[in-house]
Amino acid sequence: MERRDLRRILDEAYDWRLRLDGSAATEADRQAFEAWMEADPDHAYLYGRAITVWEGLAQVNREAFNADFFKPSLLDRLAAALQSMHAGALRPVAAIGAVACAALIAFVWTTDAFRTGDPLTEQARAPVVYESGVGETKTVSLEDGSTVTIGPSSVVAAALSPALRNIELVSGAAYFDVAPDADRPFTVKAGDMTATALGTQYAVSINGGVARASVAEGDVAVTFPVTVNGQALGVLSEVRLSAGFRVEASLAAGLSPPAVAPVDQIAAWRRSKLLYNGAPLREVLADAARYISEDMEIDPSADAVLDQAVRGGFDAVDIDGLLATLDAVYPISIDRSDPAKIVVHGEAPETP
Repeated sequence: MERRDLRRILDEAYDWRLRLDGSAATEADRQAFEAWMEADPDHAYLYGRAITVWEGLAQVNREAFNADFFKPSLLDRLAAALQSMHAGALRPVAAIGAVACAALIAFVWTTDAFRTGDPLTEQARAPVVYESGVGETKTVSLEDGSTVTIGPSSVVAAALSPALRNIELVSGAAYFDVAPDADRPFTVKAGDMTATALGTQYAVSINGGVARASVAEGDVAVTFPVTVNGQALGVLSEVRLSAGFRVEASLAAGLSPPAVAPVDQIAAWRRSKLLYNGAPLREVLADAARYISEDMEIDPSADAVLDQAVRGGFDAVDIDGLLATLDAVYPISIDRSDPAKIVVHGEAPETP
């Protein structure tokens, strides 16, 4: 599809949306809309995709979007991307016009377009991968002067170049002490969440599908896709965090509002402490698994209780004590009958 045809159809789709949503819509309008939909398969395809996006965007304030979302260059990339629609290469997401008369663009470029730097003009270096062992905490120095403290059983990949500092937390947790460099923002990606800073100290973790960012010093911009019914639209919402605040994000719940995070408790695992203030039981068990050599298996019988909130502090050097406490307090049982693995069962409800 030619770019001009794509933009024309998107403009027309937006016009129809406005006409049909208005109280003055007539039966003639609805009949004309049906004729427009039937005139070209592309009309129905693009309008149907756009409806999903519009419904999702109705739940989000404009201020929540990443600033890059509104840049004209993004719309140019959109048009180019949508030309491959018939080849099946399209990943549809959403964009919004900046002025009242502009057409609503129903798709934006993939989330890679929001990363620091332009992948079309710069080829980043191959990432350097850092790993920690079971129960091991290690600190590594990056070539830009930043340091990364890696939590137990965690993996970090760092791709640095003259214009980019892109870090991926593949699994686990890490604490970043970022060397200031105004020309190279420092971006950490954990799942679908990104946390970007110029010079600061902050912690990022990913566990059981939930990503978290907590700021100990400076300011961090955190982005995460807008979600509808557990599906990412590709449109990024954004919050700004200052020291002493944290956010969490998941496909199920989206990006949370900022919450207080006492600075002395951020990344407490660096001091062999595991602190929880409402984390689901599944995350606590996943944390425990990073400190033990045995495999941990969650029996389906425990699924119903894994979202129960855990509040308290534990000693990371005493994971046996942590598991014993969870066994005593929550409706689960810890089975260690097999020396090679730990199985978490759900307790059967008591019969009256």
